[in-house]
Formats: sequence, structure tokens, C-alpha cells
Amino acid sequence: MRSFLFLSFFTLSFSFATWAQEVSEAFLIDVFDKSIKVVAPQGKSKKIAVIIKNQTLSALRAKLISDDGLYLKMMNLAPRKELSLEIEIKDKERYFFVPLAPPIQEVELQWGKKTYEVPSLPSP
Repeated sequence: MRSFLFLSFFTLSFSFATWAQEVSEAFLIDVFDKSIKVVAPQGKSKKIAVIIKNQTLSALRAKLISDDGLYLKMMNLAPRKELSLEIEIKDKERYFFVPLAPPIQEVELQWGKKTYEVPSLPSP
């Protein structure tokens, strides 16, 4: 009987773990050597927090821009460090995280997309 209860509990807990999703109230941007992972907020608000984590072993230089080319923030981030900032959102604008060094593909910040990942640019 005990083994049946243990097995039932283990099976249920494992099935719930597979349904877990990452949810955030801010943009969480994890920069890796070969990709960028973004956890997006579900709703849009007037101000939004953006948290950038440099998971690489080299310094990260990047900018946060809007689709009209307006610089919102330039940043230098040491290896294994993170930076938190808050930006004001305009209704019709799109926003991009653009890594300059190391050169990884730019990422559009998209609301409601949950978690998404963008690979790095292929080497020539």
C-alpha cells in the first residue's frame, strides 16, 4: 500500500512539473554565448521593467532601442552580472534589445509571448 501511495504521489508531482511555465511581470533577458532567452510579461503597461542577465564569460555591451531608432539605454555589463532598468512604453512602438559585443542577433521584446529564444548569428 505504501509503495502504491508513493508511486501515485511521484507520478502526479512529475506530471504537474511538466506543465510548469515561466511567467513574469517584467522582461527577463538572459544572454548566453549562443543565444538569448526572453521571458516576456503577459500584459502591457505604461512602464515596464527590463532585467538583463549576462550569462557569458565576457563583458556584454548592448543597447535598448525603439523601432524609430531612439536609444532608451546603452549598457556595459560584466560577466555573470545583471542589470535592472525601467522604461516607459508608447502604444504603437516596438522595442529591441541589441547586443553589440559579443555580436548576437537583436531581439524584439514581444508582450504575451511567454518564453522565447533567439539564436546567435551564424559565423561567416
